[in-house]
Amino acid sequence: MGKPTTLRAQQDDVDNIFAVDEAKEKSGVNLNFGKLVVSIARAGGSNKEFAAIWEELTRPFRRMIEGGIDIPEDVAEGIAHEGYARGVVKGWNMYDGDKEVPCTPENVIAQFKRNPEFFRFVFQEASKLANYRKATLEAEAKN
Repeated sequence: MGKPTTLRAQQDDVDNIFAVDEAKEKSGVNLNFGKLVVSIARAGGSNKEFAAIWEELTRPFRRMIEGGIDIPEDVAEGIAHEGYARGVVKGWNMYDGDKEVPCTPENVIAQFKRNPEFFRFVFQEASKLANYRKATLEAEAKN
């Protein structure tokens, strides 16, 4: 692959594009989804808590995974729900009538099961570099 002739990337450019806020990767960023605000940590990056939880949950299936054998769909879904409930979703503003619904792993899993698109939203957003980029977070703080 040849070098582009019209653009020159400086180290600062690369840093600005890929620099992440490691604290936010661990503690979570608030994402608005209509009235719902969910605080999610990154599924990866410097979120070592998620990595440890994922390792714990997948350990019994390691030989299957390494052997390319599919884990039963319901088991894989359960692992994903628990992993994201314990290691990614850090908070929310959910209510049932006037009663606040605590953001516990059990309640998050219940919401994932009740609303599969909610899980898809969390799954996709927790993987997006843009949500944890320093430049993005700094720009949002200015608004």
